[in-house]
Amino acid sequence: MDGLVAELLACPDCRLALVAQEGALRCSGCGAAYPEKDGVVLLLPRGGRTEDPWQETATQLDGYLGSHPETARRLLDGPPDTGMTVDFACGTGTLIEDLLAGTHGRIIGTDISPRVLRRLCRRCPPAHGSRLDLLAVDARRMAFRHGSLDRLTTFESL
Repeated sequence: MDGLVAELLACPDCRLALVAQEGALRCSGCGAAYPEKDGVVLLLPRGGRTEDPWQETATQLDGYLGSHPETARRLLDGPPDTGMTVDFACGTGTLIEDLLAGTHGRIIGTDISPRVLRRLCRRCPPAHGSRLDLLAVDARRMAFRHGSLDRLTTFESL
């Protein structure tokens, strides 16, 4: 990693500056080392349970679905035909368009940007208008009551 990129970064643990060293970044404050492995600098906080949180999550998800086959079937047998689906952080609506085309249920698209949602509303065919609701919400304070959703999806959100 070159020094220019290193100047943009801070230690994920103590937030102090990182210094580029051969094959790693080192924190100027706490001394933590963040190595480069196979072209990827691992800027994960120390004390994490695994080097790859996605792998850990995938393993836990596999275990859950293995012990809950009915849930697995509902998730993996394709999009639902009925019910209500909320697409969280829908952005430009890539998934919403597929859901509208492939299901008969209601779709709620949410995003933090009203401007993006208005653009999506103009793009969606009028025939789907009665099945599509768009809500501007902040992910940190979702406006849905506990237990009120049939399905929650997200696609390409941060």
